[in-house]
Amino acid sequence: MNTRFPVLFVSHGAPDILLQDDPIVELWKQQAQSLPRPHRILIISAHWETRYFKLSGNRCQSMIYDFGGFSQRLYSLKYQAKSNVAYTDLLADKLDISVYNERGLDHGAWVPLMAMYPEADIPVTQLSVVPSLGCEVHYKLGQRLQELRSKNVLIIASGVITHNLAKLNWYDYYAKPDSWSRDFMTSFQDHVDNARWQTLFHPHDLPAGKQAVPTLEHYLPFLIATGAAGEDKAVCFCDDWRYSNLAMHCYRFGG
Repeated sequence: MNTRFPVLFVSHGAPDILLQDDPIVELWKQQAQSLPRPHRILIISAHWETRYFKLSGNRCQSMIYDFGGFSQRLYSLKYQAKSNVAYTDLLADKLDISVYNERGLDHGAWVPLMAMYPEADIPVTQLSVVPSLGCEVHYKLGQRLQELRSKNVLIIASGVITHNLAKLNWYDYYAKPDSWSRDFMTSFQDHVDNARWQTLFHPHDLPAGKQAVPTLEHYLPFLIATGAAGEDKAVCFCDDWRYSNLAMHCYRFGG
């Protein structure tokens, strides 16, 4: 029997979150443990930016270590997710999206997946983001993904709501949030609670929006998640902060 899965948005944070004994990782695990086992996972990662939407079925089953300046221990982590090439091709045809099946999983994908499904035994398809197309296009693409939820597909959107690397306090992992970042998230959360998605198409109009969202790539996965959620309400299951202004807010829609 098919199950209608929720949609998850996870703020994946810095790659070393998996090495920090961070309680946020436990919250991700709890979400996965609360769900039936999905047949497939569709993950949208902020770290795959393309000129137009693309899907990858992870044919090479590889990991991309797309970062620098972190512990060498990160490069020893392995997550060989099952490929999903045939399904990805069918989904791409349905959505009229291009396919590039030779790409492995970037850390926006494998960091949360390693925590949530450590056995790597569920086939994974990855979807890119296209910042040049703007927010509303991503929301509308999410709407086209809604039906997957009733076909045993778990949709996970992976980004970070506030993402300004130049302003992070890299010396204090658990630093209290900067006032501007907190002000942005207070306004953001109010719009989320009232499902004012169209307002969120314009993050720079929110308080401190240009500081909180200097570029769109980490913000866009959330809008895909809201589109895929349909009428389901967003429930925040993590509202913590890291490095003084990295909003690690995570949401579950439905289920």
